[in-house]
Amino acid sequence: MPKCRFAMQTGNSFPDLSWFALSMSLGIISISAYYNGLETLSLGFLYTDIVAILALTGWFLIMVLKTHNRPTCQSTACRYGLFSAVAAASILAVRLSYSGIEIPWLYYMLLSLFLLAAFLISKPSFPLQIWNEMGKIDTSLSIFPISMLSVAIATSASGMGFQAFASVLGTLSIIIFFVFQGRLMASIFEHGLEEICASGALFINFGFPALSAIFFHQLSNQVLIYGMLPIHELLILLSVILWSWATVLFPVMAAIYLASSSGIRFATSKLAMVFPIAVYSVSASLLSSKLGTVMETISLAFLFSSIAVLAVLAMELTYSRTHF
Repeated sequence: MPKCRFAMQTGNSFPDLSWFALSMSLGIISISAYYNGLETLSLGFLYTDIVAILALTGWFLIMVLKTHNRPTCQSTACRYGLFSAVAAASILAVRLSYSGIEIPWLYYMLLSLFLLAAFLISKPSFPLQIWNEMGKIDTSLSIFPISMLSVAIATSASGMGFQAFASVLGTLSIIIFFVFQGRLMASIFEHGLEEICASGALFINFGFPALSAIFFHQLSNQVLIYGMLPIHELLILLSVILWSWATVLFPVMAAIYLASSSGIRFATSKLAMVFPIAVYSVSASLLSSKLGTVMETISLAFLFSSIAVLAVLAMELTYSRTHF
């Protein structure tokens, strides 16, 4: 299987935003540590995430202001990065809400960011697009429904009366992802694995079902407030099914990636490997009350695995800077 070079050129003078996957990773690790009762670790990653997202946002604004023309976002890497930024902000908002920090304008900003991202892309077919500009099947394009679902989870957790809107937005993101996956699988069967662009962003496809499990678990708690026990049980069942699907997808994604691994040379797309592992940890922790304490062990194992992967990527970055 040929290696897939994740494009670094992101359009007409548009800065590379794939670094926002780092903020996504830091935020979700903080949430996972929070659910696992590791408060000090959670706060450490939260503060690091705040610094990272502020630094990345400042860098992004400086780069945009330095351009002379209206920046466009037409390449795969730019689209991936832009929606990674939206997801990163949403995850941070969720983690802040757990600490009792509610910033009303932040949720409106999240919705505005998502709409801005869609405007900059200016391509209605993008949500279901599976081919990149190199003519490869690119699984990183599923970042669109992931950012959409992240916004839904953040707005639903805000306690500002966004629950109905968040439910619609989250459900729509899941439908888009299922259609995307259907087209993806059909194309893989037709063209074979050699046509897959297997960058590190491949793993976000394993992360989406786990993120969906979190979304349905969140909804189940909300309907329980209104005494809708049958719907509550149905939503919990959907969470379990989606978590199980993520469990099946993980070794498949890992096998495809390893078959086309680019070795120890760092690429920003590899940062996407951390997010789904930590999301899987969070979903396992949420389901532990239904599926038993073994889920708590699984959650902890994947939490520390995500931290270990992040540490390995940091070493790869250092090695790449000094040897390439």
